[in-house]
Amino acid sequence: MQVIKKILGYLGGLHYPQDFLCLAQESFAPVLRAYIVSDQRVLADVTTRHLFNGYSPVIFSFAPGTEGLTGEKSELLLTHEPLRINDILTRRVALAGLRLQRMDVPAAPLFYECTDGWHRFVPTVAQLAGRLQNRLYNRKKGNVYLAGNLHTQVQVAYAIPRKISLVTVPTAGGYNLFPTDLHGRLDDDTYIISLRHGGMACSQVEASGGFVLSDMKAVECKKVFALGRNHMQPGKDRAAFDFGAAESPVFRLPLPDGMVSCKELEVLSTFQKGIHKILVCRIVSASPVAPLGGTLAHVHNSYATWRYKNHLASNYIMR
Repeated sequence: MQVIKKILGYLGGLHYPQDFLCLAQESFAPVLRAYIVSDQRVLADVTTRHLFNGYSPVIFSFAPGTEGLTGEKSELLLTHEPLRINDILTRRVALAGLRLQRMDVPAAPLFYECTDGWHRFVPTVAQLAGRLQNRLYNRKKGNVYLAGNLHTQVQVAYAIPRKISLVTVPTAGGYNLFPTDLHGRLDDDTYIISLRHGGMACSQVEASGGFVLSDMKAVECKKVFALGRNHMQPGKDRAAFDFGAAESPVFRLPLPDGMVSCKELEVLSTFQKGIHKILVCRIVSASPVAPLGGTLAHVHNSYATWRYKNHLASNYIMR
């Protein structure tokens, strides 16, 4: 079986050994641009105006009034080309795409679920080998199995860098500190974060009166990834975590060493979809700090491989 796995890995054609590659967000260029398209015409540039809120299923949210999101279905196409409204963008020109279906949820933002995805990051044969490898070797306890086209949708969603931040939450046993990359600021007052609904971390955040989300320095990637196990851990004493001396201004919660900015959040409403509990939050405070060395984010190996083969500069930090 190991021989088959190695063969499929070779045929999959991915250049890097890790599925996700960390980077400093501010110095990663050029970035793929995301456009809402209808009948091959660009309706809106949503590169920085969408939030990635789920991977099983793939979920995005948009602010009300976003151009192009007038019907139940939409198409999102990715390309490096800078385009204007009403410019032509076809699937033959785009590098990747996602079909979106409006979700019926009682929340102010516009939530959309992906129904189909495609990309040209690696050749078709390599994608087939990757799907077979995924089906044979990723069905294991504790791992979220991404079946069929969902695997492709996730590769597309992570082609745009997604920030990995740390959540500080008060618990009955003290505190918890864990990473998340399914989050973002919708407007001046609203922040959305998505957590595994069956995890302790999700229950802790829902039960808290407020919590803190800290963006981290890119060089802290190993430490941040190592905290992933805390999604299923009870609270611990403050000394169990790598907190610095600083505290958040309103909730007085400890902040992790290596942070570049933080936001204090209060949960307003929630809903469940797939494995996710999506929390719509009020921004209580936001304290920006100069991101010396860049803010931690990551992209998927499939897009990173395309950049490598097309001789685009990268600033990846290997874990």
